[in-house]
Amino acid sequence: MTAIRTVVLLEWGRSLLRAAGIASAALDVLLLMSYASGGRYDKVKLLTAGPDERMTEAETIFFQALIQKRARGAPVAYLIHQCEFMGLTFRIEESVLIPRPDTETMVEEALELMRREGLQTVLELCTGSGCVGVSLAHYGGARVVATDISPEALALAARNADDCLGNRSDNCPDGQIQFVLSDLFEAVPQGPYDMIAANPPYVVASEIASLPVSVRDYEPRIALNGGPDGLDFYRRIAAAAGAYLTDGGVMLLEIGYDQAGAVAKILRGQGFADVTVKKDLAGLDRLVRCRYNRSFYV
Repeated sequence: MTAIRTVVLLEWGRSLLRAAGIASAALDVLLLMSYASGGRYDKVKLLTAGPDERMTEAETIFFQALIQKRARGAPVAYLIHQCEFMGLTFRIEESVLIPRPDTETMVEEALELMRREGLQTVLELCTGSGCVGVSLAHYGGARVVATDISPEALALAARNADDCLGNRSDNCPDGQIQFVLSDLFEAVPQGPYDMIAANPPYVVASEIASLPVSVRDYEPRIALNGGPDGLDFYRRIAAAAGAYLTDGGVMLLEIGYDQAGAVAKILRGQGFADVTVKKDLAGLDRLVRCRYNRSFYV
């Protein structure tokens, strides 16, 4: 195989992805070609490439393989092993969910509360890639304990913390962010914490089969399955969280677009007050904020 011009490969890739019904085909081919070239071509260079720019044979083979996988539904983030979140670049593997822009709603709310109320300590449950906890440490200066039940997820989150925080991310008690292998609160240092943040699994178990292929066949089921009604983790978190919060401490929970009422009821039943629902940029219910008044309820 001789070297092929980048403009020809880009058009081939776009055509194949469009035929597969992928709406983001134009952007995806740029990201995949940049990755296949080892960064030799970034998005800007590809958009302005002259007609004689060419990929090497090895790069071409790699790029074509990536396009074929994307056409079958593999998410770009898993193919290029990275994703942007809150202006930071996170390593991504198939052991964790791909960070969504929707989750930035929770981070932005948390940062505003930290700034306004001087909150300093955060317990993040179900950390996955670490995008929430690392972002709070990076932008808000929070001291974070981040937990996950998956050793693979924690290892990846720790690498992301090292990338984004450097020597502030030592995985030890005196580091700015500490990672703990734990099934929710099972092995969490007692605290108390000024804030708890969590994006738990919340998909109704019977609905997983109807999710888009890119989610259903690639993202980890353990991070999706919220039980028969999607609310299993909210019940467990609400039942135990009060013991880990300061008096008046705040909890932020990401939710599915149709779960606000049910989650609010669970929280109020466990002694949480000031239950408030926040919407994401699409105008959908995305976040429940609440407080635990220890002196009143305990």
